[in-house]
Amino acid sequence: MSGASCTYCLDTSVLIELHRGIYPRAVFPGIWDDLEQLVDDGRMVAPREVRRELDDGRDELTTWAKTHKNVFLDPEPAEYPLVGAIQQRFSTAGTVWLTKAPHADPWIVAMAQNRKLVVLTAEKWGQSIKNPKLPFVCEEFGVRWLSIVDFLVEEGLSYPSAR
Repeated sequence: MSGASCTYCLDTSVLIELHRGIYPRAVFPGIWDDLEQLVDDGRMVAPREVRRELDDGRDELTTWAKTHKNVFLDPEPAEYPLVGAIQQRFSTAGTVWLTKAPHADPWIVAMAQNRKLVVLTAEKWGQSIKNPKLPFVCEEFGVRWLSIVDFLVEEGLSYPSAR
């Protein structure tokens, strides 16, 4: 890793995309090794709601979350009013966004804003008050966000073929 000093706030979508999507450990072990190193170094965190979203699964990713408990943090007191402000801003969003429990997005943005973190998400840009995607929510609240590929570039990570 490049040794960048930025700290990241993980969205559930990143872990799901890495594990269940196109970056599984069996094919890209280096990504997982680097991710775990960032966690061990304290440079990658997530709100406890991300872990709760992962608890819905019954696979190796759920097991990973249980063995990496240190990545999932409780909110700081200053984050509660930020979550309220985010929920108020998107109060016209569909019922899933506001009532689905757990729903990590407001907690991710609040944590990132309060702790000066960069959100790492696999969600695609979608500018809609009624169905807000995490990049849009981040931008609405002045929080920087990165896609998985942008994160890999920023960290100077690459995974050459083993051939």
